[in-house]
Amino acid sequence: MARFAMNSNSQSWMDLGIKGGCGINFLYNKNVLDDTQINEKLSTGYSIGGKLGWNFDDFHEITFDVMYYSFIQNYKYNEKDSVTGGSPEFDRSVSFSGMQFMLLYRHNNDGRYVEIGPSLATMKKLGFTDDQAIYVPTDLDQYKGTNRFGLVFGFGGYLVGTDNFGITMGFRFNYDFSDAFTEDNMHFPAMKNYTTAYTQSHPITAMLVMEANLDFAYMAK
Repeated sequence: MARFAMNSNSQSWMDLGIKGGCGINFLYNKNVLDDTQINEKLSTGYSIGGKLGWNFDDFHEITFDVMYYSFIQNYKYNEKDSVTGGSPEFDRSVSFSGMQFMLLYRHNNDGRYVEIGPSLATMKKLGFTDDQAIYVPTDLDQYKGTNRFGLVFGFGGYLVGTDNFGITMGFRFNYDFSDAFTEDNMHFPAMKNYTTAYTQSHPITAMLVMEANLDFAYMAK
């Protein structure tokens, strides 16, 4: 993307963008992953928000992203019927949403970019559905975790642009190191008491992201 130059040898500038993404979610929990009675289903989520960037030059940039996100993980599980001896299948879904804040380093080169940095996510709303009503908690707020810290990595490139406006498309991956929920006897969202120790639930996302970006506030050095 071309840019107006106040000083062709050395300049910095700020940019402002709106962005959104959609993709695949996976809620990693070792106990659930090892449980042969529960299977994670392909699940999707989305995010929407904006960014403020500080470009030191044509190659190096620091961005601050603020995004609203929605995360869903669907499950299919079976339980043995003590009367018939069968193992009917049931569906379950856990969903949560909130705000995510990211401070990223972005390297731009020849119309392409790579970005990496830490993230902080909050959980504002938690949802849970199950074919068997006996497993649906009466108070979901007790399972809501505190702030989650994670790592973001992404890459992409410019699609179209003018002198100070451009649209980019890329992929962004996020892994949260913190537990999404609070530790409890029922091991939410498995809703069963495993004989092994409690294991945390770590959200993982892989999204296609599009961004509309406007450069402004040029400062010659």
